[in-house]
Amino acid sequence: MKKQKVYYCLQRTHRHYAKYMIAKRDLSFEIKLTAQLMLDSLIADWNKADFDRQINEAIDQHDVERFKEISEAKKHYAWEY
Repeated sequence: MKKQKVYYCLQRTHRHYAKYMIAKRDLSFEIKLTAQLMLDSLIADWNKADFDRQINEAIDQHDVERFKEISEAKKHYAWEY
């Protein structure tokens, strides 16, 4: 996996030095962890909503075969939620 970096451009005001200096800094662990946890939470919420929607449609249509198919295919969601 490629490391993500943040680039800063600093301007020097002294005449004898170069005008710009670039500094690099890695993203902090807390920011990366927070972003990953938020993404995981959003995906889990979407998966649960999609699972509930499909199950409810099968129940509303009295489609027992579709209900069993969805339940078997997404067994891990039923266990988790």
